[in-house]
Amino acid sequence: MRVHLLIFSLLISFFVLGGNTSFAGFIDENPPRCTKYADGSGTCEGTFIGFRNTANSKDNVFFQTDSRASEVFFAELNSQYYICFINNASPDLQKIFDLNLTGHGRFWISWDANLNCNEASYVAGSAYMTP
Repeated sequence: MRVHLLIFSLLISFFVLGGNTSFAGFIDENPPRCTKYADGSGTCEGTFIGFRNTANSKDNVFFQTDSRASEVFFAELNSQYYICFINNASPDLQKIFDLNLTGHGRFWISWDANLNCNEASYVAGSAYMTP
């Protein structure tokens, strides 16, 4: 019985003390990526801190909204410009777009050849908080 109790105790100790990986203090600084296709459509993903930490001091990104419900995404990355607009978009797309205004998450956005933002995603978490 003592052997079983000892093995059980060792297993519990392993899982409690050493079985989990901690990401406390982790900041997602992965470099941003943007692509523009020949027809003008494209995608862009990254974090605000990722854009700030590139080698090019001109690289930047922003999401803008105003009282007229006019919303725009803009990025400059490696001397290339990326832009799309939300005009009368679905409420779900507008909600995701507005979440990106916080600047505390990883975003992904795409647009069509007419520069209409058409898809977006947003991931928030402690890894994205600005230090």
